[in-house]
This record gives sequence, structure tokens and C-alpha cells, in this order.
Amino acid sequence: MKSPPDSWWISFTYDADNDIVDAAFRDVILENDDDVLCWRREVERRFQRYGRPVDLIINLDGLIVKPSAARTFGAHRAEVLSEHTRVSFRFNGNPQTRTSIYTSAVIHGADANIYESREDALKALLAHRAAGVLPPRSPLGPSSQRGGPAASQRSPMPASQRTPSSTG
Repeated sequence: MKSPPDSWWISFTYDADNDIVDAAFRDVILENDDDVLCWRREVERRFQRYGRPVDLIINLDGLIVKPSAARTFGAHRAEVLSEHTRVSFRFNGNPQTRTSIYTSAVIHGADANIYESREDALKALLAHRAAGVLPPRSPLGPSSQRGGPAASQRSPMPASQRTPSSTG
């Protein structure tokens, strides 16, 4: 199994005020299937600490998906989001990575909303929540229970339109 390069930096930070998880990346360059599988293992390892599907905001800066890895990334991205998130919103990102995300949304049905800033992504997530589209759940914390809504209970986000910390 491939280990992540030393240059990779992946951070998942819990925002208790908004009950969301922020994901950020630096120098995570996916060029082939092995890179994608390594990315998936690293991301899933970070999701495990939350014990339930989360609402996610992703800063795409620092995550580079090369065309040679786009197909595999799209399939794995969709599976990871389906298993570990209730909804996801993203911002920033280079054109190559954005194209990969939009393509996987069409092929696999994964969320593909990309905003210009974290503030815009957060505003959209909170509006989505306020519209009652998401099922209620307990905030993350020491008393969180493992589990969460089943994939069939999660509301899919229609295909349309980030705060780093060190990893542990």
C-alpha cells in the first residue's frame, strides 16, 4: 500500500459553532490510481474521528486532480461523500480539479457545488439546512454516537454550483 508523500498535508477541522467539518489540502497531487487510493485512505481515516456522517466544507486549493487520475478520483470521491457526509459544499480549486468534480457529479451523482469563498459555501450550507432538506442530528462532541442517517435517508444535493489546521 502506498503511503502519502511527505509533502501532502490534509486537515479536517470541526467548526462547533456551525456543526460542520472543514477539509483543507496542501500539495495533494493525484496523478494516478495509486495516488487516489492513498488520498481515499487518508481522508477516510480523518472522517472516522467524527463517528457519523458530517456536513462538510472543502477548500479545494491544494488538491490537484490530474486528468490521468480523474476517472478513479470521481468514483472514489462519490463513494467517500456517500459514506461519510450528509452534504458537502466546496470552494476555490483549480480548473482541472473543478472539471473533475463536475464530471464525477454527472457520472456518479456526487455533490458538485463550488463557491468562490468559504463564506459563500457556508452560507449555502446553512441555507440548505434551514430549508429543512437535511435530517436533524446531534452535534459532534464527546457524547456523539456512532452511526447517523442511512444513505437512503440522506438528501442528495443537486449538482450546481475552507480553515486549515495541522493533521494529527
